[in-house]
Amino acid sequence: MPSHTPKLTQNELTCIKLAAKMQRRAWRSRYVDAFIPRIPWHHAFNQQPLHIRMLLYFAMFLLSPIWLTGWFLQLLCNTALFPYRITATYFISLSLIPPGERNIQGMHRATQRYLDLSVKQYIWLVNQWVEVLYGEKAKRIHTMQYYLDKELVEQREITRGSLINMDPYIRNHIGSAREKLSQALGYY
Repeated sequence: MPSHTPKLTQNELTCIKLAAKMQRRAWRSRYVDAFIPRIPWHHAFNQQPLHIRMLLYFAMFLLSPIWLTGWFLQLLCNTALFPYRITATYFISLSLIPPGERNIQGMHRATQRYLDLSVKQYIWLVNQWVEVLYGEKAKRIHTMQYYLDKELVEQREITRGSLINMDPYIRNHIGSAREKLSQALGYY
């Protein structure tokens, strides 16, 4: 009985390779960043009065053995997992099927389980997908950053500018912006 599973087009395969390339970059940058110890409460030091800062420095000094041990263990784990993470991005599954929807949303759904990117990296990746799937002209007109900025402006108008910390909600806004971008571009 012949299989009627649709095959990936060359553009879809290129998009998946771009996603793997961006994931490799993300793993490399995280690996390099793991070598730099991060001081706990670093954002609170400059915002506090002197006596509170001195108390924070004292607490940091007391907790430094625990903090440095945790950092070292995290560094060891990252070092042990790094070769596996990088190698895994070079292999594209033969059972990978093309996206159900032939648009940006479908491409996201086809690759989302493999991606662990920062917001900046993900925006770059979606813009590259637009270029590959829809062409250079569409990339100049429809950028992910434009739709994300538009989404954030709409949210500020709804909440009357009282958005204090947008970071926890940025993934929701990215999803909404990606959906609007996908609707604007249509199917490829």
